[in-house]
Parts: sequence; structure tokens; C-alpha cells
Amino acid sequence: MRLIKSRPCLALPISNNMPAVRVTFSAGGDDVWELDCRLDFENPAYTIPLDFSRFFGDADEIELQISPDFEFEDCELVKSEYDELYRPQLRFSPMYGWTNDPNGLCFYKGLYHMFFQHNPAGTTWGNMHWGHATSEDLTHWTEHKIALYPDPDAHTIFSGCAIVDHDNVSGLGKKNNPAMLLFYTGAGQPFEQRLAYTTDGFTFHRYESGLGVSGTAVVPHIRGDNRDPKVIWCEELSKFVMALYLADNTFTLLTSSNLLDWTRLQDIELPGDAECPDFYPLEADDGSRRWVLSGASGHYYVGEFKKGRAGTGLIFEPTQGWRSFQPTGGAGDPPTLGYAAQTFSDEPKGRRIRICWQRVSTPNGAVFNQNMSFPHEVKLVRERSGGFRLTAQPINEITLLITDRGHALRADFDVVSNTDASLMLRGVKIPLPKGEYRATVLLDGNSWERYIPALGDVCSGVMPTMTPPEPKKRSSRRKLLPLRPIYTTRDKGGYFFERATVKAYGEKALESVWKKPFKAEVEF
Repeated sequence: MRLIKSRPCLALPISNNMPAVRVTFSAGGDDVWELDCRLDFENPAYTIPLDFSRFFGDADEIELQISPDFEFEDCELVKSEYDELYRPQLRFSPMYGWTNDPNGLCFYKGLYHMFFQHNPAGTTWGNMHWGHATSEDLTHWTEHKIALYPDPDAHTIFSGCAIVDHDNVSGLGKKNNPAMLLFYTGAGQPFEQRLAYTTDGFTFHRYESGLGVSGTAVVPHIRGDNRDPKVIWCEELSKFVMALYLADNTFTLLTSSNLLDWTRLQDIELPGDAECPDFYPLEADDGSRRWVLSGASGHYYVGEFKKGRAGTGLIFEPTQGWRSFQPTGGAGDPPTLGYAAQTFSDEPKGRRIRICWQRVSTPNGAVFNQNMSFPHEVKLVRERSGGFRLTAQPINEITLLITDRGHALRADFDVVSNTDASLMLRGVKIPLPKGEYRATVLLDGNSWERYIPALGDVCSGVMPTMTPPEPKKRSSRRKLLPLRPIYTTRDKGGYFFERATVKAYGEKALESVWKKPFKAEVEF
């Protein structure tokens, strides 16, 4: 099949209830793209434009071989306005396809880079690639072409991290042009930790190490489906540290001086958690410095690097029992939607900014599925008991979104309750635990997020939705749907509390993050 540069896509007809079929695309040579596609040529629920731009190089057209020999229509890459039904207006979601874990959060060359687990061929999990988006202000995002494709020996590429090699210890960049290194899991047989790098933020190269079964591993297989590397510089060790998930509730730490050769340091059990470790230092509100190790479900240890037993070198030791960013466990608390959270490397203001996968499913027929949480700043607080807890609040850049009339809402309030309570906000019931505290709620037509710093609590839930109307009737019924609500600063009586006493309450309407930001000097 012939493709031209002005129409570089194939229109994939998809229905999520169809069985997946492995389809191989190639344009000659070694460049092969294998995807599991839920094709439905008779009655597709939606169509995905699959972009083959990377196959062209300098050519104006290519001859694409497809196996099995399906007949697809070519098309342009039609860019979304991000205003479809079910599209979140306060959080990042991909233009097309599926997303889950945030990957490689890093500030590099003046931009916040967010990579993410991505299926470009449908809205169900599978075909994991690394999608890519950037932002100047952590609120307004620009999506780019796929950053990392699966390696030839692995049909999928799992989660990982990014870090800037400022001193060029890897030799993959230059001191006056340091590389951003992307550590990821090649999910082959067996799973290995691999490395890609870029010196411009948008062109990516695989590192050939000669190690492992693939010859491309920087950390060959250790155990089970070991995966999801997180790399950070550790001042206490004067080395880089990699946190890596092994199996069950076990994680391991490795060290390196050059980001290429890694030595195993220690294993750590984190009860009730698995996958997607994050590892970072924080200065607490009392000035002390601690390290935090967390897993995908939000459980975390706070600890320090201390000498090991029998006079061995420094190792990470938790200084208290594990805590959780999950809800506090009250009868009214739902399970949180957040999972697989990661924090930014090289954040220019020295903040610890966290984003997690917000597990909100869109109905079959939508061209995208799942989204990210709103970015929030994590801090460490010393408690009266002597221990530490993590707290989180939406980043200050949320002030860029304040408007008189918008598609999202922020509510801040001081509340007291002797029992589990709730806030009814614009018709949505948001559970509140007992206690006396200040809370923040973010709300749009897709989902809500609740932050209670005094309890170290981050919680989220899905907004109630109605069945979408028929396309011909959408214009007449759309304003009745809670999917694209309009909030204004003049709304009165749009909230009330059950079994709680309110000391103070305020709210702000927020503009869509997909609207181009007004360029002005804003101090956060």
C-alpha cells in the first residue's frame, strides 16, 4: 500500500469487544511495527489514525507492507481540539488511544517533559509505547509524536524514568549540551532495564550496552518481571541510585557512578505495594533531610542512609513504619483512582512535583481512554509524634487557569466533623473523613480530586455521567449532560456539607488546560 507524506496515517476501524489480531507493518529493511489490533471492518465503534511518519525519512512516499493483508484507508492525522465528550478539561489525556503510567517526568531544556504508557492502536491496554508531551507551566500540555517504540525482541515497553546527565558521566551528551537519559523496561524474555537518550528532547536513540539477552540492557534480568526503574542522584552515596521493582512486595536499590554500569545495593520489602517505585529526598518543614521510597499504590517509607550491619557501607533504612497516600480508611472513603505516581527530576524551583495515572475509563466509542491527575506538590511534614508524613496540594500554577467562567472548579474549605461526612458539590458527593482540617477539591466533568494535607491524604473519584445522546440530538441535549459542565464564580448554593461544620469556604472557576494560555508574567 502506498502512503504519501501529506496523508501518513492508516485509519484503523476498532471495536474493543473484538479479538485482538497481530498486524505487522513494514516499509522494507529492518523497520517493522507489530501491533495487536481489535479490528472491526463491519461496524467499528471508532477509528484511530495510526501515524507512519517515522517510516518516511527523507522520502515523499513509501510502500507499506501489511500482514495479514488487510485493506485500510489512508488519511491525514486529524488533530483533536480536546473538546470531545468525556474529555477531561483539567488533566492531560492523549489525543488518541490508551494511556496509563506516567513515565520519565523531567525538566529539560526549558520544558517539562512527560512521557506515558501508550497504546496508539486502540483504547484498551496493550502495545505499550512511550507517548510524549511537554509543557512550559505544568498545566497546558502539547502532545508530540511517540518517543519510544518497543524493541525488536520485546512487543511492549514498560515504565521508567528520565534524568539529565549534567556532568556527562555517561558520555552520551556533552557538558555544554547534556543528554536526557530515559531508563525503561524492555518487556522481552526476560525483562531487562534498558536506556535511550536524547540531546534535543525530541529525537531519541537506543543505547547498545552489549549486556543481557538483548545486548541492550544496562541492568540485565534479576528476578521475576523486574521493571519500572527510577534513577536519581544520591548525595549521601555520591552515586546515582536506581530503585527497581522485583516481585511480590520486593524492591531493590542499585548504584552507579556513570549511569551505565549498575551494582546491586540492597532489597526492601514494602508491604501491600508493588510496581512503579519512586525514590527521592525531601527537606522536611523542620529542616531535616529524609528519603522517600514509594510504590504504585501510594504506600511509602520515610528513611535515611545509614551504615549497614557489620560495618558495611551506607544503605537506605526506613525510620518509621510504612504510610500511605491512600484515603484514611473511613467508611465513606472510596478507593482512590490514582496509581503509579512519579515525581519530576531536575525541577527548576527545587520542588517535588507528582503526577499519577488517574484510572477513569471512557465508554467504548471514545477515541481516547484514561488520563493523568492534576500535578501536585509533595512536601514532608514532621508530626508531633516525631514521625513524618507526606502532604500534597495542587501546584501553584493552577492560578493560571482561574477565570470567571470555565469547565473546571476548585473549592477550598475548612471543616470540622466528628464522623465521616461528605461535601455535595455541584451535584457530586465527595466523601470527607472525620477530623478538623483544610481541604481542596478539584472538579471537572471527568473526575474529582480531594487533597487534605493535615491527614496526608490524596483521594479521587469518577464524576457521574449520563449516556451520551445520539449525534443528531447532541446540540440540543448537550447542556443537560454533566460531562461538560460550566462553572462560574457567580454560582450560588452549588454546595452543601453533610454531618460537618464549615468554618470557611471559597471556590474558583478554572479554564480548560487545552485552551492556549494567556502569556503574562505570573509569580507563583
